[in-house]
Parts: sequence; C-alpha cells; structure tokens
Amino acid sequence: MKRKTIQVVILVAIVVFGVLAYQYLNLKTTYDKLSVDFAALSEEHKSLQVSYLFLQGNYTSLSNKYVALNESYNQALIRIADLESQVSNLQSQLSSVQNELKALQVSYSSLQANYTALNREYSDALSTISNLQSQLETVRTQYNTLQSQYLSLQSQQSILQARYDSLQSQYTALQTQYNSLKAQYDTLQAQYNALLTKSYRDFNDLIELSNWLAADPVSQHPYSASYDCDDFAFDLMVDAFKSGYRMSAVCVYLTDTLSYTVISGSTYYLVPITFAAQPIIGEDYYGFGNHFVNLAYIKTVGWVVIEPQNDAVYLVGRYEL
Repeated sequence: MKRKTIQVVILVAIVVFGVLAYQYLNLKTTYDKLSVDFAALSEEHKSLQVSYLFLQGNYTSLSNKYVALNESYNQALIRIADLESQVSNLQSQLSSVQNELKALQVSYSSLQANYTALNREYSDALSTISNLQSQLETVRTQYNTLQSQYLSLQSQQSILQARYDSLQSQYTALQTQYNSLKAQYDTLQAQYNALLTKSYRDFNDLIELSNWLAADPVSQHPYSASYDCDDFAFDLMVDAFKSGYRMSAVCVYLTDTLSYTVISGSTYYLVPITFAAQPIIGEDYYGFGNHFVNLAYIKTVGWVVIEPQNDAVYLVGRYEL
C-alpha cells in the first residue's frame, strides 16, 4: 500500500511539474519575443533621435541665413532712402542752376556742362536705384523660398514628433506588458518552488473529504461553454493540492463497458464505472461518458470519484493502484 501511495505521489508530482514546465516555456517564449520587440523599438528610437538632431541643425542654419538676409534687406532699404535723398538734392540743385542760367547768360556754357554732368549722375542714380530694386526682388524671392522651406521643416518636425510620441507610447505599453509577464513568471516560479518542497496526503475519511468539498468554492462556479467539466475538475484538483491533499483530474470515456482510466507510474488501469453506480454523498448519478471528474483515495473506503460540479462522491472500491 505505501509503495502504491508513493507511486501516486510521484505521478502527481510529475503531472504538476509538467504543467508548470509547459507554462514556464510559454512565458519564456513570450518574454523572449517581447525582448526582441523591445530591442527593435530601442534601435528605431535611436534612429529617430539622430534624424531629429539633423533636422534641428538644418533649422538652425536656415534661421541664421534668414536673419542675415533680413539684415541685407534693411540695409538695402536704407541705401535706397539715401539715394532718393541724393536725387532730391540733385533735383533741387538743377532747379537752382536753371534759375541761375536765366540770370547768368554769360555762364551758360559752364552751367550747361554742369547740367550735363549732373544729368549723367542722375541717370547713374536711377540705374543704381533700378539695380537695388532688382536686388530687393531677389532678396524677397529668396526670403519666400526660405520661408516655404522653414514651414516644410516645421511640418516634418511635427510628423516626426507624432511618430516619436507614438513609438514612446508603444514602448511604454510593451514595458508595462513585460513587467506584468515578469510578475506572472515570478509568481509561477514561486508556486513551482513551493510545489517542489510541499508534501501531500490522502483524505483520512469521507467526513474530512465532505467538509473540504463543502468549503471549496469550485462547485459554485456557473457552468458555461468556456468553463465546463474539465475546468471544474482541474480547478478542484489545484485547490486540493493547495490544501495539501492528493487528487487527480481524470477523463471518463464512453465505451461498451463504462470505465475510466487511472494512471499509476507507467501502467494504465481501466476501472469500471459500475462501482460508482450509487453515490455516497450527493444526488443520484448513475453514469459518466466523455466527461472529466476527480479521483481521490480515502483511507477508510478506498478510491472515490468526485463530480466537481455538485461535490457528489461515488465509491469505486479498494483497488491497490
């Protein structure tokens, strides 16, 4: 009997270890994938930072050119005003010369020469003004081009900033998900370590089993398509192990002779359901088929089948498995 009990304990430990190892591998795969995604996002974040610094340098250079052109434009305006003042003065002098010409007919030749010279200077002044106006138009065209480039860079900066904010948000979400998975992994690791060191025992008698089932909440869970017989059976088995008891979740298959399979070590046993035809605890239940139930060993009566959905208990008999 002790040898068979030890074999059952080993079997349960192997099953639990396998489930936890499978969960650990799933979590590790998820963790590795998130690590790769996180590294890729980090690289893209660095690339965007370099692009942002490059655009910021171009923006600073264009701003400096704009300031220099604006200063040239202001100086051109000042020079134009000065030339206009000179032209006004020349016009005043010409009027004076013309008045003097009427009064000083003797000095006509000299005044005519002076007039010709002044007229030449006036033409030069007009030509200079025309050139300055052409330069002003060129400066205005350059200013408009730079203004357009500046607005385009501002738009690009806004787009890059929005993309950066989006990537930052994704990074934050991935970091949160990673922290959550890490916490789940740590919790499962702690549970796994606890299972390795914890000892388990069978129920002493039916009263102990009945009291434990009455206190366990699994049978109170509503039945649904997403929470059916296997969920009831596995949750009841987990609660039993948490309470320090040995219990298994077994699948009952509908065959010519109703039976379910009990695994002991590497040997499989078919136990007839007819031994469970009459309930010990709970309502009448005369057969199982393609169904999940729980199996436990009671020291006083032997093996029993438990229906986790209503806590009914069925006697199987004293099979030494």
